[in-house]
Amino acid sequence: FLSQLERIEFLARELRTILSNFHAYQVSEKVSFRELLLFLGLKITGSTARANEVVQAVMDREKLYSQLFPEMKFGLLHCRTNAVEEAVFVSCIPKGGKGFSDPYFKGISAVVMMLSPADDHRSLHAEALGAISASFIDNPHFLEAIFGGEEDSIRGELSNELKKFFAKELKKIEG
Repeated sequence: FLSQLERIEFLARELRTILSNFHAYQVSEKVSFRELLLFLGLKITGSTARANEVVQAVMDREKLYSQLFPEMKFGLLHCRTNAVEEAVFVSCIPKGGKGFSDPYFKGISAVVMMLSPADDHRSLHAEALGAISASFIDNPHFLEAIFGGEEDSIRGELSNELKKFFAKELKKIEG
């Protein structure tokens, strides 16, 4: 029972952190991929050194396979990194509502960045962030909100998805 309580406590803290630290950003449609990573890394970490760690981690992941989905006009940038101490979820669209113009983006018009700390709770971070990424397919309103760029609207959809995830996890724990 104690380990069940610890799991519930961790998940509650994790989901609260993700929700309270969420931000929706807008950048110039002319931003390069690397510039976007650096911009988001700086916003998330507040540190140039850590932002550069984020850039490198996402670029390394991108070399393995692209996280940009032109058919969905969407990019899902995620990695595990020592640059953050808590799980992070942010979104970004180009100003003006059109797609990013840098050819590397392949015409996508929204990105989300999800960062997971490289700590002892890797699987729990992955579960929480995985629930968010799965909801992009399961909940078209969530993706629409991200494309719209309105922070309160996105936060509302994020909150709904995290509530569903938490309820499902509580049922699993109850057995």
